[in-house]
Amino acid sequence: MRIALLLLLIPTTLLAQPLKLVDLLQRATPGDYWVTSEGQNQTLLLIREQGGDFLVLDEITRPNRNKIHNWKTWVEEGASQNTSWISHCIDLTSGTITHSYSHTKGAWVKSGPLNTFLSTLFCLPFQPMNNLYRRRVGPITAADPMSRPLWQPRLTLEGQVMRGIEFDAWCTQWPSDQTELAGKGITIYLPKGNGNYPKTLPYWVEINDTIYTAKLRVIDSGRDLSTSSQTVSTTPFRHLFPSSH
Repeated sequence: MRIALLLLLIPTTLLAQPLKLVDLLQRATPGDYWVTSEGQNQTLLLIREQGGDFLVLDEITRPNRNKIHNWKTWVEEGASQNTSWISHCIDLTSGTITHSYSHTKGAWVKSGPLNTFLSTLFCLPFQPMNNLYRRRVGPITAADPMSRPLWQPRLTLEGQVMRGIEFDAWCTQWPSDQTELAGKGITIYLPKGNGNYPKTLPYWVEINDTIYTAKLRVIDSGRDLSTSSQTVSTTPFRHLFPSSH
């Protein structure tokens, strides 16, 4: 696995600087959100506040049952039937989640597996994947097999599928940390261009093993989502953001 990953990266690593998600989060815009779907749950990730070296990321989870047509309205009206609403404070100098506050329980919560996963993911050095090794779609032609278009994740913005959005693929290897992900290949897809859509978190994540590939996909995204004190408790990180409501 390690040799294959190194061979995959050789054409590009000499020219490209590693990408870290924590660096992108330093340019995150409050109100940007992404909705992921995995198994029986859907999770909305919201950039709630950004200030200096710290960022507050809200994680709101609900059962994957009734379809939500407007995620922004759902959150602004209180996120009914959510099973968990947690605000994570991220130190952008280290990528670590320093504190987590549950609005559902009205209390601070201890660091869990998700915190460890996100803290590690945010700090991994990603390298651009050479297009020679990217997945392609369409029929194969004997004359030029590489002429087929690259596979692109779907980008949905506030319920509308955005056509023609191209993505860059970035890959790395999970460190040997004694977890289930240890040594596995990780590929993320980030959108290109300057369109009016969130750009600081990936829209597609693949975890590659010799036996299987696990995928985490974003099913919707948007901008300008706000939470008020009438929706959730006042942010417990007020001392980090003096200008916060």
